[in-house]
Amino acid sequence: MERKLVTRILVTSALFTGMAAGLTGVRPAAAFRADLLIPVSACRTISAPGTYVLTKSIGIPGNCIIIRSSNVIFGLNSFGVVGNGSVGHGIVIVHGVTNIQVTNGHVNSWTVGIDDRGTNTHLQNLKVFNNTQLGIALTGATNSVVQNDRFPGNGSVSLLVDATTAATARANSITGSGRYGVWIKSSTQFAISGNGVSQSGIAGIFVGCSQAGIINHLTCPASTGGTIAGNRVVYDRLGIAIDRGNMHIHVANNHVSAGGKFDLYDANLNCGSDTWSGDVFTTHYPASCAI
Repeated sequence: MERKLVTRILVTSALFTGMAAGLTGVRPAAAFRADLLIPVSACRTISAPGTYVLTKSIGIPGNCIIIRSSNVIFGLNSFGVVGNGSVGHGIVIVHGVTNIQVTNGHVNSWTVGIDDRGTNTHLQNLKVFNNTQLGIALTGATNSVVQNDRFPGNGSVSLLVDATTAATARANSITGSGRYGVWIKSSTQFAISGNGVSQSGIAGIFVGCSQAGIINHLTCPASTGGTIAGNRVVYDRLGIAIDRGNMHIHVANNHVSAGGKFDLYDANLNCGSDTWSGDVFTTHYPASCAI
């Protein structure tokens, strides 16, 4: 058993070395030291900087991993943080911490899979699924990056971007979300690019305040200054939808098809200050601005 654990940690050190080499534009959360890997075999609070690695799948009723320190790498090592399907958060990154990386494993069967409230968080190569409300929630976060993750089904929303600044979601695969694949709410300077989104109950990518979709007015602070570009959005009731009052959003080079109602809908009069360019729409009612 001890030999297996040592082998697993040695393999993990190689994975972290490769991961660090492969990340671009992301400051390392902590200086990598293979001899300082900290094994994690149960739910816990992480309150000191370092490189932590799962040695088995873990989970308890309630919140499992709570990250309260800056400069943390948490490698799931192909294991999972697994809930009971009805309560708690799998991983919580608290407000005020900076430079966190969570990578290479699965987070499933929680109320919320990952709740990120920090700054400069990087969530990469994760499978996030079967969470009853939210897969990943960026809540008041700054400069968070969600990249190369898979979301094969979450109860309400796979990726929530709420009250954030400069959030990035790129190259993710999102399917089977109960309401929205990506929900952007009260956020600024966001970039949603190169994602595949399909089979969402209301909209593939939605900018607005309401869980019910387009309501033609704001009930929360507006989202402004974001970009939605190069995404492929298919088999959703609404492909890409922007509710009235959200502004200065650039939507470009997306391929949206098989929307049940509209591939694109912008509820602002004549699209307001939003701009649309280079998008490809292929259903009977491909695109509309309110008039």
